[in-house]
Amino acid sequence: MNNNPFISIVVPAYNCENTIEKCLDSLIQISYPLYEIIVIDDGSTDKTPKLLKRYKDLTVITTKNKGPSHARNLGIKRAKGDFIAFTDSDCIVSEDWLGELLKGFIHENVAGVGGDQISPNDETPLGKTIQQFMKTVGFVSDYMKTAGKLVRTKHNPSCNVLYKKAVLLEAGMFDEKLWPGEDVEIDLKISRLGYHFYYNPKAVVFHYRPQTVRSFYKMMKRYGWAQAYLFKKYGAFRAIHYEPLALLGVFGVLLFLASMGFYLAFFSFIGISVILPFVLVLSKTKNLEKTFCFSILGATLLCSWNLGFIKGLWETQKKKSTQKKPVRILEVYYEPKKSGITRHVEHIVTGLKDDKNLFFYILCSTYDSRIPRFYRSGNIMVKQVAGAKYFSFWGMIEIFIAVRKWKIDIVHIHNLQSLFWANLPKIFLPSTRFFFTPQVINFESNSLEKIFYFIWRYFSVLTDKIIAISEYQKNKLANMGIKKESDIVSICNSIPPLFRSPDIKAEPLSIEIKNPCIVSAIRFVSQKNPLKIIDIARQVCLKHPDVTFYILGEGELQSKVKKQILKENLQKRVILPGYRKDALAIIQKADMVLSTSRWEGLPYSILEAMLLGKPTIATNIEGHRSLIIDGETGFLADSSREFSEKILTLLKEDSLKKQMGEKAKKLFDEKFSFTEFIRKTRDLYLE
Repeated sequence: MNNNPFISIVVPAYNCENTIEKCLDSLIQISYPLYEIIVIDDGSTDKTPKLLKRYKDLTVITTKNKGPSHARNLGIKRAKGDFIAFTDSDCIVSEDWLGELLKGFIHENVAGVGGDQISPNDETPLGKTIQQFMKTVGFVSDYMKTAGKLVRTKHNPSCNVLYKKAVLLEAGMFDEKLWPGEDVEIDLKISRLGYHFYYNPKAVVFHYRPQTVRSFYKMMKRYGWAQAYLFKKYGAFRAIHYEPLALLGVFGVLLFLASMGFYLAFFSFIGISVILPFVLVLSKTKNLEKTFCFSILGATLLCSWNLGFIKGLWETQKKKSTQKKPVRILEVYYEPKKSGITRHVEHIVTGLKDDKNLFFYILCSTYDSRIPRFYRSGNIMVKQVAGAKYFSFWGMIEIFIAVRKWKIDIVHIHNLQSLFWANLPKIFLPSTRFFFTPQVINFESNSLEKIFYFIWRYFSVLTDKIIAISEYQKNKLANMGIKKESDIVSICNSIPPLFRSPDIKAEPLSIEIKNPCIVSAIRFVSQKNPLKIIDIARQVCLKHPDVTFYILGEGELQSKVKKQILKENLQKRVILPGYRKDALAIIQKADMVLSTSRWEGLPYSILEAMLLGKPTIATNIEGHRSLIIDGETGFLADSSREFSEKILTLLKEDSLKKQMGEKAKKLFDEKFSFTEFIRKTRDLYLE
């Protein structure tokens, strides 16, 4: 990591005329060299907008009042830095704040670092008491911490935290419907992506607290409501979520004792429940007056938080009872052997399987028994029909039966080869919506492509929406007159975050990988042009004899490739491991990835390389140009000679290879986020 990366500081501001100047004055005096300040005026109606005009060295975004989550998301989108720091308008930051936060990024998998909160010198006595109370009782788990050194944590509050921008984008940013608790949720989502958080007590902000007991009560009630929302959405994932159950247990014991006439035990239990916490707090504070104040605040917290929690549960349950029935979706496609189309459908289904508004069924035309077995292992209803490349009569019948039997709302068809047979049932099912993702829209033969497009123009009336997997595809289909541009949606392919490199590094390999090495993950078919890989390997090995090529996969041209390897005497330099479940782990160990495809949609092999920070050398075709910035994240080439020259360049220049890999990773995080892929797909299904 760069020792001094550029950092964007984002500050949501709403009616904060009493504190905003103190906040901005402290931000301007930070000792860190490279940063910008972005303030989002969230529709303030007091003097805040006027006060912001006094400051020249900051960016001010004015918006309607939509809450801190919306404001922070606006800041993320505007931010120039690779790191984004958040603080609140009622906070004053320490001079070394950013530098101390950066110290917590001790390894690549750290997504965010937070710090301590203390009272400002001019804080009111009540504000200081509330601060001390929250510090003493720990407040909501992981909000206030007492650790004196850098430690790992599950959550850092948004008033004092530094994130990697790419991770925030990958997690889908803040939930704009949620406040407070939006920072708890974003940290949970990021943790589930496999990242870690740290807390550095030396990264200090001075935080003003509520100035009245009534405002403290309202704040705690709102926190309780937010935790109920998160509890209903994700289940119990914080210790505080069990507190209402414990409180209910106390009331249950009291009710039992009273009903049985055990009055002595009843009053003794009440006494212990009141006196024991008082004694514990007194032992910490060593001050009777402060203990009484803490007791009042504790009772306020207990009452308000639980009322808010109950209110939140009631509202979410009420909302749930009025929800519509889930949308039922039938995913339909042809694929001869388990490959990219199955992966695409798998990503949709697994990415949305926990969404109670959606329900999935699969219909696959294939001879590969691994495909239905794969879906059944995930408890997904699947039907297999005999593989038919361009027309499946039984597939048509099964679509009609499935729609009637399962009351399907949407039939989502994948793969260009499924176009005709899978769309024809629409004639008899006019009220069912039919979506189509062609994946690849090019052909090996130009004349065949023209004929296909000519027929497709008339056939497309049976399709309600076409989903293009890149902007290039969307523009081409619109220009060819296949469908109006408004009926074509662009949703780029992506890869789930569970395949992140830290997880892959830990996966044991069953074959030895010799470096330097170049990996191709393909099907051995004409489209992928595997024989060209052998020609490239021959030319590279003449000048760099210790490099090894690994071609992962299987297919009809595999025997021809083996013969060519023998002919060129490359048995030790070109390895064919076959179909590999650990393909990603092999790519992780590669120096670079190679693709010689004649045409592509948005290939997963290159997305995998980008995710794992590997440069790619690929044919100069549109499907590759949508993923590779030539000369920055990899190289595009045409002839075998061009390929070999680019490969040799990267083998010689380690710094260039590393730089390209880092840029490829950054491009993936910014433009091919899995969260964005799932969000767009969900929105399409529910529109």
